[in-house]
Amino acid sequence: MGDQNKLASDADVEKAGEMKAKAVEEQAAGNYTQAIQLFTEAIKANPSLAMLYVSRCAQNPTIRPNYFSTDAYFTFEKND
Repeated sequence: MGDQNKLASDADVEKAGEMKAKAVEEQAAGNYTQAIQLFTEAIKANPSLAMLYVSRCAQNPTIRPNYFSTDAYFTFEKND
């Protein structure tokens, strides 16, 4: 999932943004599995950004139901 305590560098933040943009494109096309993979890459690059967990969690939960509960937990934890 990524090191939750990692401080993202400028390059990591940029990579996460690129991966998120690609994931949103895949989501819009209905390619939920690919979107999940791209959101996962974005999370690995910048694990402190709660919106990435929310976005991954919002994918079709029937594909990877275990992500839903895990991502929901991390989102609440980061916004506590």
